[in-house]
Amino acid sequence: MPRRRSGNRVLGPYPYRGKFRVIVCEEGGEKVARLFATEKEANLFREDVEVELKAQTGRTVAEALAAYQEYMRDVKQNRPSSIQTTQIRLRSFFTEPERVLSELTRQRCHGYYQHLLGRVSERTGEQPSVDSQRNTLAEARTFLNWCIKPQQWLKANPLAEVTGTGRRRHGKPQLRIDEARRLRLVCHEKARDGDDGAVAVLVGLLMGLRAQEIVTRTVRDLDDGGRILWVDANDQAKFSPKTKASRRPVPVWDEVRPYLSERTQGKLPQALLFPAEGGGGHWRDWVRKNTRRLCRLAQVPEFVRTACVGSRQRWACYRVCRSPRSRQRWDTNPGQPPCKATPPPAPKAPWLASRPSQSSARCPPKNRRHDPANRCAIVVHGTKWTNKKPRR
Repeated sequence: MPRRRSGNRVLGPYPYRGKFRVIVCEEGGEKVARLFATEKEANLFREDVEVELKAQTGRTVAEALAAYQEYMRDVKQNRPSSIQTTQIRLRSFFTEPERVLSELTRQRCHGYYQHLLGRVSERTGEQPSVDSQRNTLAEARTFLNWCIKPQQWLKANPLAEVTGTGRRRHGKPQLRIDEARRLRLVCHEKARDGDDGAVAVLVGLLMGLRAQEIVTRTVRDLDDGGRILWVDANDQAKFSPKTKASRRPVPVWDEVRPYLSERTQGKLPQALLFPAEGGGGHWRDWVRKNTRRLCRLAQVPEFVRTACVGSRQRWACYRVCRSPRSRQRWDTNPGQPPCKATPPPAPKAPWLASRPSQSSARCPPKNRRHDPANRCAIVVHGTKWTNKKPRR
């Protein structure tokens, strides 16, 4: 008995009832037949299918990663830093970039994940954390899904049944209130001596800015006489806000305003507030390194990886920068920090301000108000109201 061939292929064209038939055989054994009026049309269709099947069979992981990088840049328009991080994670996961995509089986991809779990980082000398390895797994799964649906390079995702191991961490190490106060005092001492790193830590600690947002602020971002610091895109530094909500004006604390205003003197509007020694910009780790340095001076816990972020979240948790009243209360009553700012009451309607009774809160005022929807007037009778046509 002849052995049955497997794999994607195209057969034909065959004469069939006055037309020509082309059969496309898929890898699972399914067959799809197409009929054409002329043999020339059938041959053109067969050539197109063969070119597509050849591209699917011969495309390697490296070529797919390059195409995925163009997709993220041109179609999704991701930030350059996000694209670079994604590519680094994917290339660290798929350790055989010259392998063909069709050879990525479930067992092989599971082996990639197990190799990722046991790999020791050259920079840290430790195995990847749970969040790091599970994020890499999610990136790889998304990449293979992209190879399936839009590109049709794969029939199924070999990582669909591979589950991540370990429990994710929620929250970051944060300073206590008294520790944040000690760090704040040390930052002021160093900032008076012209320490840019201390000013940057104060900005992150009091105003809640991210590290990359701090190092990319320019002179023109300090607005309204130093009262507002705008967080927006900086094309020169190749920075764009993380989300749409990240584009925001941030109120500047009175104690930080002199430091920021001093760093705008004699500079062009596009100049950075915190330039590096060579004239360029700092990397975002510069804020973290200064935070660790000042934490050691303040004798507070030093969080190696999340020092600045944890401090920023701690101060933002108590929202001391929400309003001047909360700042004054936090400074004058250290034992009672404003854990949550109380929003101001919503303004009442003009006709409700003079009628505090419960019935007036439910009813319109005692006068005729023209309603443009039905062209009728609303007449109020005590606590009840009815619609009547206006008199002419």
